[in-house]
Amino acid sequence: MPRSYGRTFLAFAALVLASLTAGTTASGQAAPQTPRRSVGILLHGDESGVQVSSVLPGSPAEKAGVKEGDRVVSIAGIVVEELDPDKLRAVTDTAQVISLAVTRDGKPMTFQLTPAMLTPPANPQQPSGGNRPR
Repeated sequence: MPRSYGRTFLAFAALVLASLTAGTTASGQAAPQTPRRSVGILLHGDESGVQVSSVLPGSPAEKAGVKEGDRVVSIAGIVVEELDPDKLRAVTDTAQVISLAVTRDGKPMTFQLTPAMLTPPANPQQPSGGNRPR
């Protein structure tokens, strides 16, 4: 069965890094970013899997040592292929610590991340594939 990571990427990135895209007001202007519970990573998914495309400076992920390019294996014990918005929202909203399993240069690594209240950047970096969380 072919793997499709685009939907997973969008849902996961939106939940983990919080609302990266600025909301808009009725007049079409960007609404101010508000702090949300997050570990501070942006992910990019393609046919080969899901990888970390950006780490928010000062975030729990950066402090733990998560690096851009890490390939995500699972989050909170949920393998990438089974991630969905409802599961991720529950994990992000309720977990005291989130386990992030990745591979880096072919070596497995696991990070224990404590979500924090973070304000997303106004202009997040775009993944090279052009996907952007909605």
